[in-house]
Amino acid sequence: MRKLLLIFAVMLIIVLPIAMADIIVFTTYDTRTTLDKGHLKIERDVVLKNVGGAPIIPGELHFKLREITSKGTYGPAVKNLEAHDQYSTELRTNVIQTDKQTDLIISVWNPLLPEFSFPLTMSYELDFEPRGILFYEINVPMEETTIPIQSVTNKFMIPKSYSITYAKDASIEKDDEFDVVTWTGRSIMNIEYSRIPLPKLPVRGVNLFWVSLILLLLIPFAVRIIKAVRAR
Repeated sequence: MRKLLLIFAVMLIIVLPIAMADIIVFTTYDTRTTLDKGHLKIERDVVLKNVGGAPIIPGELHFKLREITSKGTYGPAVKNLEAHDQYSTELRTNVIQTDKQTDLIISVWNPLLPEFSFPLTMSYELDFEPRGILFYEINVPMEETTIPIQSVTNKFMIPKSYSITYAKDASIEKDDEFDVVTWTGRSIMNIEYSRIPLPKLPVRGVNLFWVSLILLLLIPFAVRIIKAVRAR
């Protein structure tokens, strides 16, 4: 019994620092979201670092997803969650979906010495239904983690058959297959795209479309009013 208590105490001392702020951080948190037929594929490279003064075992890493719609907040369905370390060794994963959120869990039971890092990759898929008719708005579920993040980059990759009409606080690059929209820092992924070959606009294309349509409908009335005034 004493040996069991001693082992438990040692494990508690090792694991306890993970619950303290700024003991472990993500020094890198790079995400690539690819728009594909009927779903979004999310791939993420992160680097977990022990910035405390004692060895720790990270244990379970939690990434909580919440999708906000006009009807409220709910946990989206996640498919094909995978995670691997830098040596391509598969890590244990789990998905817990509730009405309010979806919890992605990745287990890291490797001891992490002070100032040592643990790189890992994760990927999963989300069903996706574009909102709109001529202009489509991206709605990526909000994601939260209790571990502090030092550096963030978000990339959204859209097939070249579409045109990016609005992307707030983002830069756009092109490669052979995709237009790549990039945000740095904790910016919200705010993006609109269309099959209409338009350039990136300073306002949402859908707003510009409705304003233009209203103006076109008002032109005949304006012409009639001008003719009536001149006829007097």
